[in-house]
Amino acid sequence: MNKRIHKAIATGREALAHHDRRKLLSGAAVAFSIKILSAALSYFMFVALARAMTLEAFGVFGAAFSLGLFGAKVAVCGQQQLVMREVSAHPDDAALKRGVTLHGYAVVLVASAVLGLMLTFASSLSHNAIYSLVALFVPVMAISELQTSLLRGHGSIALALAPREVAWRVAVIAVAGSLALTGSQIEANWALVLVAGLLAGAIVAQMLAHPSSRLWTFIGQPKKILDWRKTSASFWGSSVILGSAQQLSTVIVGLILMPTAAGPFFAALKTAQLLNLLLLSSNIIAAPLLSRYYGRGDLKEMQIAATLVATIAGSFAIGGLLVMIFYGDALLAVFGSGFVDAHAALIVMATGYTVSAACGPNAEALDMTGNERIMLRILTTTNGVALLALPVATWAFGTMGAAAVVAGSMMTWNLWARHETKRQLGIDTSLLSLITLFSTRRIFAREHT
Repeated sequence: MNKRIHKAIATGREALAHHDRRKLLSGAAVAFSIKILSAALSYFMFVALARAMTLEAFGVFGAAFSLGLFGAKVAVCGQQQLVMREVSAHPDDAALKRGVTLHGYAVVLVASAVLGLMLTFASSLSHNAIYSLVALFVPVMAISELQTSLLRGHGSIALALAPREVAWRVAVIAVAGSLALTGSQIEANWALVLVAGLLAGAIVAQMLAHPSSRLWTFIGQPKKILDWRKTSASFWGSSVILGSAQQLSTVIVGLILMPTAAGPFFAALKTAQLLNLLLLSSNIIAAPLLSRYYGRGDLKEMQIAATLVATIAGSFAIGGLLVMIFYGDALLAVFGSGFVDAHAALIVMATGYTVSAACGPNAEALDMTGNERIMLRILTTTNGVALLALPVATWAFGTMGAAAVVAGSMMTWNLWARHETKRQLGIDTSLLSLITLFSTRRIFAREHT
């Protein structure tokens, strides 16, 4: 009788694992389709904006946009990761899901208000309105980050991604493209107002479309709010530091060199980031699944999921790197005259993003298994060194120095995170795990013949 029960449990687990694997593939297919479209739209969104602006204005816009992205990571306070983890880990606890959702929105709004006041003060001191406009862009992007993660946790992948990844970008392309075609030129300030306003519209539509983000329906419903301060702090530190070197690199280039150098550098950075496309799209599904597998103690399924992500993402990035080496100048020329000079910087940064993709979902594996403090230490060290090195390298070697620091920080933290994932969890998240997986299966098959 016991044997039958154990066999039934094992069969059930295998069926569940198979279902999850199919969910990973189907969900990744949806995310992949949206992200592929998003990558193309993102590229053409910045092309349209560049065509509707002077080289100098686009450089100012690129620096302000990057500062806004960094500010949003600060303002979201790690709530995007907290909400996604809690919602996906407790699918049947409605009170907890309401509680963590309300907690997330409240924290983001308060943090955005504080940061907005600081940026407005900086604007008054510098007599430059761009900082006040960044203050308006920050809460819009921060709430977008939170809502995307919330809907991911609920399994609504298409609704989580489509408003920002597709609708927003299409709207910006339509407006900026029309300006460019008519020969009109806009200033950096108005470009920032344009992207912030259209993103706000996409957020409102997204909020109305899913019950989990209709906060007014939570009134009178039971809510469970726990002490998430320590977890939020770790997630906040990781998310802020994770992209700090990349996001602030354009700002530093613009300050030390000039806006005309920041524009091409920003275009090269955004082009190089296309190589992380499949890693980001696969991680949308992989992150909650890794959390679920770890909760079950199923390291085998964790390894399979990580290998699948690394294989898809790494192969794509390697192919993309070759394209950028041979045809990168053509990709940059689409932005306009003066952008091709950043081809060498593009190749350097693309190499860093290729290593990142080949290392697979290492950050997700650590964050979703209670090892977020280790990830925080890795990111603090590598990006801290990068932020110190960026001004020096930019001053000494120009945009190539900045590109080398960005690429170096990407490669270092990803290789370090891969090492820690193997040490803490016993799994290899990188493309190399494919070799190990095939070798293990071959040995296993040989022993059973």
